[in-house]
This record gives sequence, C-alpha cells and structure tokens, in this order.
Amino acid sequence: MSNLSQNLGYEIETTVKYIDWKIYKSQIGFEKITVSSLKTHKVQTFIAKGIGFNINFLDFLSFKPFLFLKVEQGLLKLIDEEKTKIVSSNKLTEYLLKNTDLQLKEVKVTGSISKLNIADYFFLFTDTGTNGELPVMLIEDLLIRDLNLGPLALFEVNLNMFPTKEGLKFSFSNTETEGSIDLNLPLSNGLEVRLENLNLLNSFIDSRENLFIYLLDNLSFPITFSTNNLSLNGEYLGNWSFSIKKGNETLIFDQVKGSYKSLFIGEMNSIEEVESQNKVRSKFDDVDSKNHIKVALDDVNKIQSSVLSISKKGNQIRTNFKGKISTKDLNKSLEVLNMDIVDSNFIAKETHIVPNLSWKGLPNEFNLETSEGALYFRIDDLLIKDLGENITKTPGLLKLISLFNVSHTFEGLTNLNFRRNFRSGFQADRVEGILDIKTNKLETLQPIIFSTGSGKFSWDGYVEISNDGEFQKLDFEVIMTLPIKEYLPAYALILGGPVTAGLVYIAGKVFEKPLNKLSSGKWRVSGDINKLKTEFIEWFDK
Repeated sequence: MSNLSQNLGYEIETTVKYIDWKIYKSQIGFEKITVSSLKTHKVQTFIAKGIGFNINFLDFLSFKPFLFLKVEQGLLKLIDEEKTKIVSSNKLTEYLLKNTDLQLKEVKVTGSISKLNIADYFFLFTDTGTNGELPVMLIEDLLIRDLNLGPLALFEVNLNMFPTKEGLKFSFSNTETEGSIDLNLPLSNGLEVRLENLNLLNSFIDSRENLFIYLLDNLSFPITFSTNNLSLNGEYLGNWSFSIKKGNETLIFDQVKGSYKSLFIGEMNSIEEVESQNKVRSKFDDVDSKNHIKVALDDVNKIQSSVLSISKKGNQIRTNFKGKISTKDLNKSLEVLNMDIVDSNFIAKETHIVPNLSWKGLPNEFNLETSEGALYFRIDDLLIKDLGENITKTPGLLKLISLFNVSHTFEGLTNLNFRRNFRSGFQADRVEGILDIKTNKLETLQPIIFSTGSGKFSWDGYVEISNDGEFQKLDFEVIMTLPIKEYLPAYALILGGPVTAGLVYIAGKVFEKPLNKLSSGKWRVSGDINKLKTEFIEWFDK
C-alpha cells in the first residue's frame, strides 16, 4: 500500500478499526484514511472516515468487480495554482477503479482552484439515472480565482454548496457580487439565480463574444434571475428580475420586471384603477371615443408580463419587446436616458407605455427609427408650450408634438379663443392613443385623445417619415368637442343676441351654436409638416 501510494505521488496514513481475513472474502475497516500529496498536485489532501473495504477473491478469479469500498465521509482539499501538475493515471490505477464498487455517502470539497469553466461540468447534473445512492456533495469555502461562463467572468469567488430537497444550493460572493443559485435536479428543470448585488464591469464581459448570442446558441435549460441591486461599472441600474428560456431558435426573457431611477418596466395600474380615473375625466367623452379607449385598455390588460425575445434565422437576428413601461415623471425619465428632445417647452408627468415593437439586431442595437410594431401610450398632465416663430428650428419630434397645440395650429382660422383656456400653452389632463409604427410611417390605430378641463380633442391620421428619420407629410382628422360658451370672446356673445346662442366664425363662414350644449367640429390638418394646411369640414352637436 505504501509503495503503491508513493508511486502515485501521495503519502497515506491509516487508522485500522478491524480486519477479517477469509479465504474467499476479506473485510477491512478503517476509522480514518488521510491521503496527502508528496508534490504540488491539484488534490492536496483527501481525508476519509468510516471506511469499509471488502475483497472478493472469487469475483477476482471470475474477472468481475471484486472490490467494494464504502466511505461514510470524505474531505477533498484542492490546491490549483499555475505551478500545479496533474497526476496521470497508470494501468494499475485504471484497473482498480474499473473493478471497484464505490459507495460514498458524503464528500466535502474545500481549498482553491485557479480557473473553472462552469459549462464544462453541466453534464454532472443532467443524468438522474443511477442504480446506487448518490453521495451528499458539499463545498465549503472553495476559492475560485477565475470563474467563467461563456463571455462572463468573475474573479476571486468564494463558493459554498450544500444539498436541498430539490437538488443543490450554491452560495457565492466576491467584491462585485453576492448571492445564491438553486439548482433543481436534473439540470433540465432549471436553476434560480438570486443576487443581493451585481456590479458588472467591462472586464467581466468578453467583448469578443456577445452574451445574447452565447445564450441563444448554448442555453439548454431554463433560468430564473433576480437582483436587488444591479450596477454597470459602479452606476446603479436598479433592481431587476426575469426568466430565460429557449425554444425554436428563439431566446425568451419572460416576466421582465425592473426599475431604473424613475423608470419602471413591467408595472402598470390595473384596469380598474385606470377606469376609475377615466370616470373623473369623462366630461367630454362621447360614446365612440370611450369605446376606443376601452379597447385600448383591454388590450393593455391582456399583456400579463413584459417579454423580450431574440430570434435567429440563418444569419439574421431580430429582437421583439412586448410589455409595460411607466414613469411618474416623463421629463425626468427622458433626462436620465440622455434624450435631448426635452426642454422647457414640453412637460409631462405620469406616463404609461405599452410597446409591441421589433427591430433588426440584438436588444442593445435598438433604434426607434428602424423599429416596427404597435404602441399604446397614456400621458397625464401634459403641457405643450407655444413655440411661436421658433417652431421651424425645433427638432422633428418636438415639432410633431407642437402640432397638437390647438392654440398654434388653429390660430387665426376662427374666432374661437383657444388662448383664453390655454394661456401658458396647450394643457391636457390626459393624452392616450395607439400608434402603428413603421420605418417610414407613424399612423394612429386608435385616435390620440387629448382630454382637458375645457374640451376634448381627437387626432386620427398619419405622418410619413423620411429615410433619415425626419417627419414629412402628414394627414390628420381632428375632432374638437367644446363647450362653445367657454371659447367665444365677449363681443361674440353680445353680437349673438340671445344668451342661448353664439356665433362661431370659421374661414369666413358664420355658424350659430347653442351656448348651453357641447358642440363638435371636424377639421383636417394635412401637408408638409413645415407648411400645414388646415381645413374646416363640419359642425355637429353631441
């Protein structure tokens, strides 16, 4: 035994408990066996306790496995530095291992290793078919200097592992992350990653291999991920959770939920809350528009969770996002995202957006100008200030937003005094609608409804977009539902005669309208965005 172990590069110390020698079958019991390396090997020390060793000479003569080894508890201490050497097995070692029936109840691993690629060991957790009892595996304070999974790398990781009812639980920590992984055996059942914090550094991600591409090509089991504190190079990105699965060449991030400063993903008021708020603001709603909004809200409520999917067909990759995005203050959120369309001329508060958009490329290659799909939005407390003569110098999106300022768009066409009610700019308690987004066109699937304290304004139509992303030709039907008395100037009331009637002047024509009723006017706004043409179509009473 001593000569054999030294030939293998180890020193063995044994404490014998009993020996029972028989002609055909012998038994040896050890209280403890300590195996220590004589050189610098990966396995520095192995300590076994409660060992039973049986030799069956009849099986040996019959060329059957003749050794039975039972170990109650084992401790494996690893040391893996750059100078370590791996002991290659010889023929005798291979022969003994092949003919040994090993029963190992518990093994504890500790020490340190220089590098570990997690994917190399997935096979250990995929096969549940076994005739014998699996040993209890424990890892205690194992230091991994370089832990890898595809393009991800963590350094100086302290790892612990212990069995659970469903499988195994790993806990780990280093200077950048701390958390646990629950592995449900077999691996095909998936694993759950829970992190208290994760600070992603550029050095953690191999730029030569994209993480999304790696998962799309290699993921073979579901993953549930959550972190209470996600950072990128020290910048706080909020708390996030999602599940990942793959099917039919598509990588799916489901139940995406998170927050980044004032921006929330996967959260929105319930349909009951939205409808109760609509009741307060429904003074100027007609039946048709109420149905439009109801349909929109019903569609929104059908979306149970936010989903990001990445599909691959040949060399073509396409990403789709369907979900809920909300913020308590739209201006603050746009500033956080470094979008330059926000200034003092545009103010908006609580906002809910439900996109169903797709674009060519990976999620990090998102570009609104090349995206297609549908988008529902609802904005509260909107203020569009009058840009005056500076409107021709404003950016495209802000110029389009300014179009909805009726004080500017319809100024001089009628004696209806919009500035009387919108002195500081066009204000709306709520704006909502559904848009069909294409690379060269933005069109309303449901009208954009502006609800104010003194009227309701509905815009239904489209605007074309050039190849360089600039808004060009547009065509909208506009319906205004107004309490006429609030918009007529004082002299018009005098000229109108009876207090129950008022004279409305539009493009040289005179209309007599009852002052005690809501009236609706239909207009058309069309042409180049820089040279709009505004036409009056008709009046009709609500």
